[in-house]
Amino acid sequence: MIRKALILPVLLNFCFPDIPSFGSDTTFDVATWNIEWFPKNGQQTVNYVTDIIESLEFDIIAVQEVDEKETFNNMIDGIPNYSSLTENSMWNNSHGLAYVYRNDRVTINDVYDIYYEDIYHQIFLRSPMVLDVYFENKNYILINNHLKCCGDGILDMSNENDYEYLRWMAMNYLKDYVDSYFPESRVVILGDFNDDITEPSLNNVFNTILNDNDNYLFADMEISLGDPNNWSFPAPHPIVPWPSQLDHLLLTNELFEDFTFSNAQTIIVDDYLENGWSEYDQNVSDHRPVAMRLFFPAYNDPPTSFALLSPADGLEITTDLPLLSWQASSDADLDDELTYVVQIGTSISDQISIPVDTETFFQFSDRLLDNTPYYWTVFAQDNNNAQTSNIGGYHSFIINTANDAPSIVSTVAPIENSIQMDLTPDFYWTESQDPDPNESITYTLNLWELGTEEMQTIETDSNGVTLGTILSDNSEYLWRVKAMDLSGAQSLSEISNFFTDAYPEPPDVFSTLSPAHEAEGMGIEVDFIWEEAIDPDPLETIYYRLAYVTRSEDWYDTSLHVVSDPIFDTNITLTLEDNNQYFWGVIAKDSDGFIVTSNGNEPNSLVIGTLSFDEDLFPEVFALYQNYPNPFNPTTQINYDLPGEALVNIKIYDVMGRSIRTLMNTNQTTGYHSIRWDAKNDIGEGVAAGMYIYTIQAGKFRSTRKMVLLK
Repeated sequence: MIRKALILPVLLNFCFPDIPSFGSDTTFDVATWNIEWFPKNGQQTVNYVTDIIESLEFDIIAVQEVDEKETFNNMIDGIPNYSSLTENSMWNNSHGLAYVYRNDRVTINDVYDIYYEDIYHQIFLRSPMVLDVYFENKNYILINNHLKCCGDGILDMSNENDYEYLRWMAMNYLKDYVDSYFPESRVVILGDFNDDITEPSLNNVFNTILNDNDNYLFADMEISLGDPNNWSFPAPHPIVPWPSQLDHLLLTNELFEDFTFSNAQTIIVDDYLENGWSEYDQNVSDHRPVAMRLFFPAYNDPPTSFALLSPADGLEITTDLPLLSWQASSDADLDDELTYVVQIGTSISDQISIPVDTETFFQFSDRLLDNTPYYWTVFAQDNNNAQTSNIGGYHSFIINTANDAPSIVSTVAPIENSIQMDLTPDFYWTESQDPDPNESITYTLNLWELGTEEMQTIETDSNGVTLGTILSDNSEYLWRVKAMDLSGAQSLSEISNFFTDAYPEPPDVFSTLSPAHEAEGMGIEVDFIWEEAIDPDPLETIYYRLAYVTRSEDWYDTSLHVVSDPIFDTNITLTLEDNNQYFWGVIAKDSDGFIVTSNGNEPNSLVIGTLSFDEDLFPEVFALYQNYPNPFNPTTQINYDLPGEALVNIKIYDVMGRSIRTLMNTNQTTGYHSIRWDAKNDIGEGVAAGMYIYTIQAGKFRSTRKMVLLK
C-alpha cells in the first residue's frame, strides 16, 4: 500500500516561524493530528502543514479528516524522508484517515482497514486504519481512528443511536480486536476519539479500557487532567461548544516501560504564529497535534535492504514448482551471520514460514495449487534477531497451467425450504470463483414451479437478481444458477427450493364421513371418521379435536364443548354414554392458529342405544351466543334462541358505532336460530379487518356482543 512518488505542485512563498522539534534520534516519536477538512484553506493549508511536519520531526503521524487524498499525498511527497499511506476502505470520500511516516526510520510491514463492513458503519463512520511497522527492530501496531462526534454527554446504553453509546461500542470493538489479534504486541490506539477520558465512570465511553489498567494506559491522561489551555481542542466550536482533550494516545502494557507521562504533550503550534489560535484555526485545523516519545533498547544494525528477483511481481507462471530467488543482504555488525526466511501463502494474512538458512533461493519440491495467486516476502535475520524484509514488501505471482471452469455457486436466498411472503423475492448466491486469471463470470438463473414445464431464465453479471414477475401464491418453486466464464466453461449449482405464501390462510372446509348424520341405535364405542382438512398454505401442520355436546343449543357456545386431545389422524374412537343423544363435529387448527369446523360448523347428531326425545322442545329464554369462529375470515355464524314469536332485528356496527349491515329484520317463530355474516356491508362490499359489534333486538329482549374479522 506504499504509494509511488507523485509530483508536488509548486508551493507559494511562505515562511513559518521556527517550532522546536519534538522528535529525537533516541525515541520513537508518534503523534495524532486531526487536520480538519484538509486542505481547509487550500494551498495555504498545504504550506502550513508542510512546515509543521518538517519542524516537529515526528516518526509517525496518524492523521484524520483528509478530504483531498491526492493533494495530501502530493504534499507529503514534497517533504524529504517522509511518505504517506491513505485509507482504502472508506464509506465516503471525505474525512479520511492517513499515516505520515519517516521512510528513513520506519519500515512498513502491513497496512489495512478493520471493521469496514456495512454493519459497523454507524459505529465507526470511518473504518479504523491499522499500520504494522518495524522501528529500531521493534514491531509496533498503530490503529488510527476518528470516532463519531457530539452527543449530550449522557451514555445511554438503551439507545443504539446514542452518540456516546456508539463511541462506547467502538472502543470496545477496538479493545476486542487488540485482545484477540495482538495480545502480546506493542500497540498504540490513537486518533480523534471525540470524547473526554476524564468523564465520570457512569458516562465515560472509555470505562471498559480504564478499568483494564493492567493492560491499557492513556498516554495523554495527565494532559486531560491538566490545564485546559494545553488541550488538543482548545476553543469553542459551533458543534462542540466547549474546550476538550479529544485526541488520545492509548498504549498496551507492552509499551508501559518505554513511556513516561512527561513525554506526552499537546503541541501548541498556535503559540508560534503571529496571530495565534485564530491564524491556526483559519489555515490549519481546529485540533492541535498530540504526541509522545517512546524509548527503545540499544541500537543494533539490522540487515541491509535487498530485492526479490524471481518470479517478477505479478507474473503469471505455468509451473507449479517455482524457483524463488532474491538478492543477498548484508549486515554492518561484526560477526553477524545472515539467514533468510521465506513467507508465502495464498493471502497476506495466511502465510507459512520456510527457513532457508544462508541461501538466496528456494526451490519448491511440493506442488503449489494451480490457478492460485501466491504472496511472498523474504526476511533477512541477523544473530540478534534483527530483521529486514525485502524492498517493496509482498510480491505476488499466479500459477495457471490450464483453463478451468468457474466454481459451483451455492444458493443463498431464498433459503432452502423457506417460506417467502414476498411474491417477487430477491435471489442471491455465492460468487463463483474462476481460478484462471483475467476471467469474468456471468450467471443464469433458472426458476420453475414444481410440476410445470415453464421455466424463467434470467441472465446477470452479479450474484443476485430481483424478479420482475409475480410468483404464484401457495406454490413450491425450484431454482438453480449456472456460472459461465469467457471461454464458455460452466458449472451448475444444486437445485434449491422454496415455497410462496403471501399471507396466512385457514384450512379449506371439510366434512365428516362417519357416523352419518342422525345415526341412531349405535353402540357406546363409536368410530368417528372425517375428511382431511386441506390448508392452501405450504408446510402447514393441522391437528384435529373431536367436539360434542348433548344439547343442540349448546353447540354454538364453544365453552360447553367436550373435546378430545389433539390428534393428527382423521379418525378417533370414543366411548360414550348409553341412551344419550350427541351433537358432534371436528375442529381443525393449523400452524397459523386458524380454526375451521367440519360441515360449516353445523353439528351432526347421533343416538347411543335407544332414546326417546322430543324434537319439539323450545328454548325457555332469549339468548345471543358468541359468533363462531371468532376471530373469523371470511364468514362467521351467529346463533340465538327465541322463546316466543318476535320481530327480530340483527345489525352489525363498527367500533365507531356506524351501521355496517342489517342481517335480519323480520318476524320469526319460537326456536333455535342462526344466521351467517360474510364480512360484507349492505351494498355487498367487503369490509376491513378489525373489531365489529353485533346486536339483536327481539321484542323487549336486546343483547350485544363483539367479534373480530381477520384478513
